[in-house]
Amino acid sequence: MLGRHELMEAGKALGIFLERLKTRPLREVFLPVEETLGMVSSRDVISPEDLPAFARSTVDGYAVAAGDTFGASESTPSYVNLVGEIFMGEKAGLALASGAACKIPTGGMLPAGADAVVMFEHVEPVDERLIEVIRPVAPGENVIQA
Repeated sequence: MLGRHELMEAGKALGIFLERLKTRPLREVFLPVEETLGMVSSRDVISPEDLPAFARSTVDGYAVAAGDTFGASESTPSYVNLVGEIFMGEKAGLALASGAACKIPTGGMLPAGADAVVMFEHVEPVDERLIEVIRPVAPGENVIQA
């Protein structure tokens, strides 16, 4: 098999590994991060702050509650009321009720009540206050969580 002459069963390999752990136990060391290349962390590494600090959109589109789009298609779109717009670098100053959406840019902060973003390409505007969604989104779709 591609130059591998001495294959062994998984059980035997595990036995060798566990036996060597008894004779050479692993120890925990604390090092500056720049000296840890190729090592394995013995503990979880936890950041003191979230990055990003809030849920944000990964696409230009409309922030929605994903459930409002379930079953949407070109032949049977979901109709959603457009209630506002979020601008880049601004805090989302509104909360979405069921059946509502707001325009959002890439990187924009998701408003309360939204859990997904429908891409512009999957929406047909009906008028200034109503859009039809022609492709459903799942919760968390097109979103980077905090």
